[in-house]
Amino acid sequence: MNELKHWQVILKSNELQNEPLRVTLNSKDIVLFRSNDKIAGYFDECPHRRMKLSKGKITNGRLVCPYHSWSYGTDGSCIKPSGGEGNFSDNLFECKEYLGLIWIKLSISNVDFPVLEMEGYNLISTTSSLISAPLELVLDNFTEVEHTSSVHALLGYDIKTLSNVEVKLETSETSVRLFNKGKQKELPVFLENFLGIEKDDLFIDDWTTYFSPVYTVYDQYWIDPKTNRERNNKLKIFVFFTPIDNFSTKIFVITYLKYNIFDNLGLNVFLAPALSLFTDLEILLDSNIIKSLASHEVSLKGCKLTKFDKALTQNRIKINKIYKNIISDELQQSTS
Repeated sequence: MNELKHWQVILKSNELQNEPLRVTLNSKDIVLFRSNDKIAGYFDECPHRRMKLSKGKITNGRLVCPYHSWSYGTDGSCIKPSGGEGNFSDNLFECKEYLGLIWIKLSISNVDFPVLEMEGYNLISTTSSLISAPLELVLDNFTEVEHTSSVHALLGYDIKTLSNVEVKLETSETSVRLFNKGKQKELPVFLENFLGIEKDDLFIDDWTTYFSPVYTVYDQYWIDPKTNRERNNKLKIFVFFTPIDNFSTKIFVITYLKYNIFDNLGLNVFLAPALSLFTDLEILLDSNIIKSLASHEVSLKGCKLTKFDKALTQNRIKINKIYKNIISDELQQSTS
């Protein structure tokens, strides 16, 4: 149940209209509904006789159960037509709309909302994808860069110099940071010109993962190896990992770009829409490769890890400690 106490992205805002909608988070079915300018949610099971509240309707801003017409407000209140009132705040989910997304958590939790820092950057795209793998394995893919040489179409490292990529790990009580620096994989000349980079540029992939909720912030940019100066175009990407159940994870990707629209002989006017397409392509490639895993075993036991996998064990420790709140002896077993 601890997993439900964190603020987590569950939907794009436009996916919730004027009817109750059932969603699943950490194997728990939840019903969301709009009431005027508020959104609220409950476990999708009426406390009276276990009817699915998502089968109900919204009347006068209240969610009405279709079985006996008990109605629920956005504050946990319950009105029973047969007489009496109740309060089911323990079943209530607080909801917020932010960046075009709907975020939810159990109302009894008082964790901080993850306000994102993107000053100076322009929004490029917001996209989501359902991946058929557990949270840990999806996070594994998005927090190591060795696969970018083979899997990615655009952002990644040259496979010929992969062994020379610099990898630095830093951890804190609440985060895991990995700094990666190496030669950008070869791209067609027109793409290099379009991105404002050159053939031998170094690609920096500097990311930090947090665990309440589980999300990673990527700072990505290129450096001129001769002058060590950064190129003008810089990406900041937020990836939120939302576990649907033990076998599937939904990711929400928010991409920002720092650039001058008038640079690059005017070609930068096409940069934002092009990067939106490239982002969708990279996510598709990542999703497809994860689907091809021979096993969805979460344990790393028996895996032959490399320098690129430095974050994997740390990620598991913090998922279990912060996100799942697993006690120490269980934690030791789950990360071995």
